[in-house]
Amino acid sequence: MTRRLFWCAGRFTYPRGSNAPLHFLPFKEYDLDDGVEFARIFAIRALRKGQEDSAFPNSMHEDAMEGSSDGLVARMAVDILRSQTKQGVNSVAVTEFYSGAGLLFEYLKYLLESPQNTLHEAQSIMLRYHVWGHESFALKFQVLHEWDSHESYYMSDGDPHSGRFQESVTESNLVIYNHAESIHHRQDPSIDLVSVLKATSAPIIISMRAVHGDLEQQHTTVKGRTVVVPCSEQIIELCRSGDPFWSFKYVEEYDTGFFLPQGDAEPGLLLGYTARRPYDVPGFEPAASLLDHILA
Repeated sequence: MTRRLFWCAGRFTYPRGSNAPLHFLPFKEYDLDDGVEFARIFAIRALRKGQEDSAFPNSMHEDAMEGSSDGLVARMAVDILRSQTKQGVNSVAVTEFYSGAGLLFEYLKYLLESPQNTLHEAQSIMLRYHVWGHESFALKFQVLHEWDSHESYYMSDGDPHSGRFQESVTESNLVIYNHAESIHHRQDPSIDLVSVLKATSAPIIISMRAVHGDLEQQHTTVKGRTVVVPCSEQIIELCRSGDPFWSFKYVEEYDTGFFLPQGDAEPGLLLGYTARRPYDVPGFEPAASLLDHILA
């Protein structure tokens, strides 16, 4: 099978006085990831603050976020928060696992502050945002979000049985497990989905890189890191075993090229949610229905 590199960011070096490339130096992964994420956060913040110019028109940036996992999760989160929040409540608590530098958080703030997306007309909803993630992102997240009008707290990976962990998830109006973001990190997450599902009775959204079938697979990313990608069937069964109200959506060909080709089908994106009661989000289907499609 012929293999081809889908994308790689870096720079060429040239001999002095020559225009023939001598060597290609790929950017370090932290340069690439941080640069892209920071640029998107700054663009969304410019939209929030009314400072957008012709480089970042509102409609263009919303279109750019539409196909991203953070864009999809943020819109689901706003829908669920809207359905759960009572009139007169002006603050909601959200816990996210593996946020990176906080792109999803920034996009949530933008959606909640947009006049057409406010939870209640003429009512400002403030976020109390708790983040669990790798220590390497703590300072980046704090610098970007500490002085915002929305409260945020960054907690480094720890023991899922600790009092801090239990307190953050039990007091939240919504919990988000962002496995799709953690795949881009340099370390494996220490808090797994099972621990999160056991710890909270609040509505949950999951964003998972997953493969079809009933067996997990090892895949290598374009950064050279080998990761274990869970299978969609096991994730769905795990979620619905404790709650009958889960619904899911499987996105084929998501972030195509991030994993090197190896003969197996490339992992897609599995999105799931439960509002702890019957609640429909367009494009999602009940767990049993999606399982039938996967096993067909």
